[in-house]
Amino acid sequence: MIGLNLRMNEVTAAIALSQLRRSKELVQGRVEQAEAIIAAIGDIPGLRAPVVREGCTHVYYAIPFLLGNPAGSADGDVNVIRPDGPRSRFCAALREEGVPIVEGYVDPLYRMPAFKQFARPCPVAEDLHDRRLLYIENCAWDLTTEQIRQVGEAFRKAAEKWLIDR
Repeated sequence: MIGLNLRMNEVTAAIALSQLRRSKELVQGRVEQAEAIIAAIGDIPGLRAPVVREGCTHVYYAIPFLLGNPAGSADGDVNVIRPDGPRSRFCAALREEGVPIVEGYVDPLYRMPAFKQFARPCPVAEDLHDRRLLYIENCAWDLTTEQIRQVGEAFRKAAEKWLIDR
């Protein structure tokens, strides 16, 4: 696969134009839901929620989370990821609780067959995609207050089993 064909037909463009008029309202709802989900999850050792810098905004198309720190990280946190690959187990535990979690993101472009000849080592991108990144597609779900509470509970339950070393 060389790339994606994301051209829009006229009907799709008309719907998109109509939705653009509501963009601030739609984005604000996503921001509020994402902030509520992040608050419900709370502080879990080894799990990093997004941090929005002062003066910046986040539209929360997705709510990304990072597990642990990469090897050699110097930011002061303890790397609590077990070497046996807890992301898949952690995410499986979340899915069992009904949380719509996704592992990784889009495979790095240089891994696609059409670009293999240009491949160079990209250890940070590979670490994020293969081991550390997970996310909730925030734009796909409208959760109730109770469902948001349950998401937080599921994260803490899965973390207790798969992330927090004792």
